[in-house]
Amino acid sequence: MSVPVPVIDMNYPDPTLLSVVLRDVSKWSGYNFVMEPSLNTKIQIFAPRRMLFNDAYDLFMASLAVINLRAVQMGTVVKIVPV
Repeated sequence: MSVPVPVIDMNYPDPTLLSVVLRDVSKWSGYNFVMEPSLNTKIQIFAPRRMLFNDAYDLFMASLAVINLRAVQMGTVVKIVPV
């Protein structure tokens, strides 16, 4: 019996606060995120089709880089910090 592969919706075509995107990524990834409030900028991600988990997380990481942020994993917490 095969296990269904989750697909993720990562489409944010309108400027969206990073905290909203982080909340959604946290829900489907199971990761805990922390970010300084001053980093809560707006971001746009254009992905019209749902995608596999790894592809969606890669897109999220690339999106952070575009706004000069990066994710640093510390145990069970992922910190969002400036580059």
